[in-house]
Amino acid sequence: MRCLTSRCWSWGLLLISSIFLFGIGSARAVDEILVPPSPFKGLNGINFDAKGQLYVGSVVEQTTYRVNVVTGEYKVFLDRPKGQADDFIFTPSGQIFYTALLNGEVRTFDPQTGNFKTLASGISAIDAIARNAEGRIFVAQSLSLQNTGLYELDPTGATPPRLILNLPGLNAFEFGADGLLYSPLQFTGEIVRINVDTGTVERVASGLVSPIAVKFNSKGELFALDTATGQVLYVNTITGQTQEKARLQPGLDNLAFGPNDLLYATNFVDSDINEVNTETGKVRPVIESSGLTSPGGIAAYGNSL
Repeated sequence: MRCLTSRCWSWGLLLISSIFLFGIGSARAVDEILVPPSPFKGLNGINFDAKGQLYVGSVVEQTTYRVNVVTGEYKVFLDRPKGQADDFIFTPSGQIFYTALLNGEVRTFDPQTGNFKTLASGISAIDAIARNAEGRIFVAQSLSLQNTGLYELDPTGATPPRLILNLPGLNAFEFGADGLLYSPLQFTGEIVRINVDTGTVERVASGLVSPIAVKFNSKGELFALDTATGQVLYVNTITGQTQEKARLQPGLDNLAFGPNDLLYATNFVDSDINEVNTETGKVRPVIESSGLTSPGGIAAYGNSL
């Protein structure tokens, strides 16, 4: 796979490091810890359920957590290996549909019954997932120019996913009130809207560096994350103009709006979650970055490590 963005390089380091670390049966104890590990190994998908509870997924850890947005406390919702949620949605009843990127699968879990099911498999680099007002579910491949499909998913898993079109760079997307699917195109710096019935694509905005996620707030306003710059952007869907509302660290992955219209963003490099007031630009850490997420090398130069 040819890496075209900082996210590709980061994912490569994360996966290589994780495979190496998880493959070691034992390690010799060290005398002193110089830098503590992060409690997370990258945070990816993020969303609220119908009750207003926040959830976040870690692909490398293959675990999904429930997070208290006030205190930052968290607990495991779906443990590894089932909890590998790169992106996910909740139905009004609480059923979760999510994409397992490493396995190329779309899965579902019902917390009321405990039923778990794989709905589709063999879809390399499956990433984004969204549900429209009619309850239809759509997923997309990301991360490379070789994985470019947008599919409609059978929520029962009885029939194979229906390919709608191939479009490079699709990532965390959402339907607007107009019934169209709004998505970033990570490789071209654009945001587009797609008619999922006809396959028609229309450009909404351009000039971004590496947009990775778009979502609407309760007012129907569209916001985007740029993973390369760390920007949180308001996107005017009529004029295509963008306006920076806040600037976080690069490595942003996904976002979700809470019941109070505050924006919550994950970072897959620093393993943090930040709350952003899009009206004032105020940023409040929910889970702060701490320690090393998934180090892949070490070098010494003089007295520096």
